[in-house]
Amino acid sequence: PSGHLSTAAAALFPPELLADAGGATRVCWDGNFAFLDAREDCSYLGSPRGSVEVCDRVVAERVGRVRDILGAVSDVRDTEVAFKIMKHCVTYGRVMHLLRTVPYDASMTGFSAFDDAVGAAFPEITGIIPTREQWGRVCRGVAHGGCGLRSAHRHWPAAYLTSFLATRRACCEMYGAYD
Repeated sequence: PSGHLSTAAAALFPPELLADAGGATRVCWDGNFAFLDAREDCSYLGSPRGSVEVCDRVVAERVGRVRDILGAVSDVRDTEVAFKIMKHCVTYGRVMHLLRTVPYDASMTGFSAFDDAVGAAFPEITGIIPTREQWGRVCRGVAHGGCGLRSAHRHWPAAYLTSFLATRRACCEMYGAYD
């Protein structure tokens, strides 16, 4: 919580949220959220904050879960069903929140690892081993002759920038010192 809290508003929050075990307040009375930037290992609304290593580790954990799911999907005997599950349930949407909220950094490898996991599952599911050129076409949208398996790494900068620009005005209205 931040800013002035009335007694009634403070009563809505669990006491452990308002103060730590030692009784020190956790409420930022002046509305200054700079402390969030100072934490090295922080997650805010499911999105990592901090160093590139921290962000990459969170993305890698998500990729690990996706690999496990893709392994299970590759066991589905009906190729069409398995591909549809992969395309609509397991791939791009699994990392969309991170694509929109993790600031772009060219040194991060997590989203490339995600693309690699999808690329490794594709032949397992379809029985087709595409060349690099063919894989490029697979990653195109269906309207452009592809299979719609978008590249997380390729779309990440645009997804982050679009989300940042779309929410900037609201962020400035809510928090006057937003930069």
